[in-house]
Amino acid sequence: MFHGRWNFQCEITRMALETGMRSPWVSRLLSELGHEVIVAHARKLRLIGESRKKDDRLDAQTLARLARIDPALLGPVKHRSAKAQADLRVIRARAGLVRARTSLVNTARGLAKSYGQQP
Repeated sequence: MFHGRWNFQCEITRMALETGMRSPWVSRLLSELGHEVIVAHARKLRLIGESRKKDDRLDAQTLARLARIDPALLGPVKHRSAKAQADLRVIRARAGLVRARTSLVNTARGLAKSYGQQP
């Protein structure tokens, strides 16, 4: 997939990341490179979410420590497959188009009624 662009060798390791917009493809990429990837449920990580010090470096250290001690503490999630995500995108796009069409039809009907026309 991405291997030609990232031409480097590194030790296979356990990695932890929080759920987010990019976590599905990042976790797939890291898994393909042979790493053990734990995707932590961001809302279940009270240690990070309720922290008064908001700092990416500190959050990363906390994730790493929890992954090393007990990965179950991260509330790990399993992302959908790439195909399932693509299918879901198509379904959501269609739903958005149907909503837009419905809105346009209703607007046209409302305008027509305001001029005494029947749709």
